[in-house]
Amino acid sequence: MSRCKNNAVKKPKAHSLEQAVDVLVGKFPLYLNLKQTLLVRNLQMEAARVWNAACNIHRTIYGRYGYWLSEGAIKALLKGKYGLHSQSVQAVVETYFECCERTRELHLQGYTEWRYPYRRKRFFTVTWKKAAITHKGRILKLSNGWGREPLMVKLPQRLTSTAILQAQLVWHRNQYWLHVTVEKPALLKVQGNVCAAIDPGEVHALTITDGNDALVIAAGCSGRSTA
Repeated sequence: MSRCKNNAVKKPKAHSLEQAVDVLVGKFPLYLNLKQTLLVRNLQMEAARVWNAACNIHRTIYGRYGYWLSEGAIKALLKGKYGLHSQSVQAVVETYFECCERTRELHLQGYTEWRYPYRRKRFFTVTWKKAAITHKGRILKLSNGWGREPLMVKLPQRLTSTAILQAQLVWHRNQYWLHVTVEKPALLKVQGNVCAAIDPGEVHALTITDGNDALVIAAGCSGRSTA
């Protein structure tokens, strides 16, 4: 999953225990047929074209006129020109500008050897935001824009009942993976101010006590005693 804050899904604020949710990232490998493999390869190459264009435009305008174009201006220039969903194009531009911002911060800290993005890329991570995602059961449909073939993948069973907010196509361990940002009901937090001590042992796997009660956990059984 991209670490860029612009592509991160913010955790919604909860006003009650019933509304509380956790935003998590699930990762799983994709087992694709030949047609799907060609599709995802082309998608990553198209995302790389967006990156290269953003980099070229940004540096060229500055080189000629001494002016840095804004993120919104480059998004407008690239809109509708690539074979990706519009928000997938925007995500690449957002990642590019975050790299520029990180470099600027490093320069302010004295690390002037760091260069602003300049390398051409052949492949790049593809990001689908919520508007491009359709989820029904184990089938996840990722839109690539009007009139283009979507990417259809099968979700692991553990993710079928979750709300999917974002998906990213990455290359990892010589295989395509999908990183999905999901929303799950938050675990109920234990209320109270009681502390417990835990002691791993050799005879018993674990002993837990709060100073009054003790719980001994052993392989295959457990016992409870009062201290």
